[in-house]
Amino acid sequence: MTLVTRAVAWVLVYLGVVLAPLVFAVIGASQPDHGFWTNFSIALGFTGLALMGLEFALVARFRAVAVPFGQDALLQFHRQVGYVGLAFILVHFTISAQWRDLTLSKALAAPLLVWFGMAAMLSLIVLVTTSVWRRRLRLSYEAWHAIHTVLAVVLVVGGVGHILFVDEYVSSLWKQILWALMSAAFVCLLL
Repeated sequence: MTLVTRAVAWVLVYLGVVLAPLVFAVIGASQPDHGFWTNFSIALGFTGLALMGLEFALVARFRAVAVPFGQDALLQFHRQVGYVGLAFILVHFTISAQWRDLTLSKALAAPLLVWFGMAAMLSLIVLVTTSVWRRRLRLSYEAWHAIHTVLAVVLVVGGVGHILFVDEYVSSLWKQILWALMSAAFVCLLL
């Protein structure tokens, strides 16, 4: 197989993994008629989390993946996808948040799905901030790498917790198992 063929195959696998959660979310959804903006927000959330999970694979230094592209190109793609994923998650939050009901007492009494989602989103923001301004923050590479790793795990675990507590699109046991396995696979790439 030529390098170009392998590169195309890896791009198709990547797109398949990114878009698969949307397909599985729609299958058997309990209330699929939410309206455009809600569905758009949900699609951004699912896609953003899939992008974040695949970030682990991009930097896992798999020879089969690195050869067609080069490790430097994969690291650059990792950075760019991080920005795209951040944008997806921030837009998801902006559309989904209940802005008119926002008070401190309601925020503190928010359900677990909100707490898990906020943990994921805040860890993503800190992860990107510390990556972009690592030198300005005077973080050594080792400290930054440790922070980056911990925040990435919190991001994926928080995002999956958020999805499981929303329940509507992953109410079936097979979907919950699928998300748990996919997330565990992403986190195992750290090892």
